[in-house]
Amino acid sequence: MRSAPIFEREPAYLLHRRPYQDTAYLVYFLTLTHGWLTAVARFSSRLSDNALQAFVPVFLSCGGHGELLNVRSLEARGVAVLNQADAQVYGLYINELILRLLPARQAFSRIFEFYVETLMQLREPVRREVSVRRFEVEVLKAIGYGLPFISRRRELQIDKQSWYLCNPDSMPVCSRRPADAQLRKSYYHGRTLRALQTGLADDTEEDVLIEAKRFLEHAINRCLGSRKLRSRSLFGYLRKV
Repeated sequence: MRSAPIFEREPAYLLHRRPYQDTAYLVYFLTLTHGWLTAVARFSSRLSDNALQAFVPVFLSCGGHGELLNVRSLEARGVAVLNQADAQVYGLYINELILRLLPARQAFSRIFEFYVETLMQLREPVRREVSVRRFEVEVLKAIGYGLPFISRRRELQIDKQSWYLCNPDSMPVCSRRPADAQLRKSYYHGRTLRALQTGLADDTEEDVLIEAKRFLEHAINRCLGSRKLRSRSLFGYLRKV
């Protein structure tokens, strides 16, 4: 019995794939209107290897019942957006963020558009760090987690010259930064919090981006609990090459 059509020619990107029952791939796609989903792509001449690569824009058609769908057709609608290995590391990281933090089969109005925009920015080395930080903020906002000083920015005026005691799920408190290095981990400069509030400009200073990365990593770790992001280990490889 042929599976019932669920959607036809949906714009999508492959997030991850792995072998499945020797004759297929288990594939994870981010789609325009259905969020991210899991499907079975059986080996077929209709499924080109190019269309089953990460960062290639595709048209995806799926059918089936339940959580696990069947890929009925897959058509590349362009070439891979990311070709350089270092850029692909950043891309794999944002792919994993989607799979680990966002619930499956739930559309978020801005995530697909923001994902495409971020992939384009990752092609430029000078924009990679700031574009990934923006994407992290967008994913956290999508799941409604923390960052109250961003979502309720009118309630708090950040002084760029001050230090703040700040956790991702609470409002910052202006405070003197302690001398002890261990205690300083929850303190952030006003310039960093202000940059996060205003969306991180392309010319955000390096020290601010480093602090923003620490803050957002803390927030993401809280969401993950005991789980780990495997792609983070790839950044260590980049530092070695």
